[in-house]
Amino acid sequence: MSASGAVMIEHSQVVANAFPNAQRNQLFLHDARYTDISSTAGDAMALNEVSLGAAFGDIDNDGDTDIVVSNCNGPVELLRNHVGQSKPWLSIRLEGRASNMDGTGSRVALILRDQEPLWRRAHTDGSYLSASDPRVLFSLGELGASEAIIVGWFSGTREQFAITELRTSVTLVEGTGSTMVHSGGSQNRREPD
Repeated sequence: MSASGAVMIEHSQVVANAFPNAQRNQLFLHDARYTDISSTAGDAMALNEVSLGAAFGDIDNDGDTDIVVSNCNGPVELLRNHVGQSKPWLSIRLEGRASNMDGTGSRVALILRDQEPLWRRAHTDGSYLSASDPRVLFSLGELGASEAIIVGWFSGTREQFAITELRTSVTLVEGTGSTMVHSGGSQNRREPD
């Protein structure tokens, strides 16, 4: 989750260019490994730039992750995702009370019927001098039915919330869910370390 320019100066570019570290933009898909999908990701990936930071979030509130990239000696670019909104999704904004206001550092799980929970962390970090959207986004693709949301708040409490619908944004307020007790029983899904 970052952007970067080249780290080695090409001496042939120094005389003609005050910012000689440009390199071709690239976008990688994290599947079983990192696959370069730049050639299918639009015209912006054909540019040579010195990119410095990237912020990730759902800029247009349509259920998929968009990217804002800052460039040295060039304009900021908005890379809009036009793929993810066609599948079921859920965007969660946390509102902390005992935790910090945005719930930053809290862990969120989407509980799916007959599958392992999908865990995410509420965070804004990730790239140089950039702050990403603090909302937690679940893009569900072809996954099964969703049953509940579990929030492990930064304060140490854990709550469960019902899911009323998908393809929407919800705000979960600390202290308004069903409190979960850490007993290790089967009803308590444990968060990965």
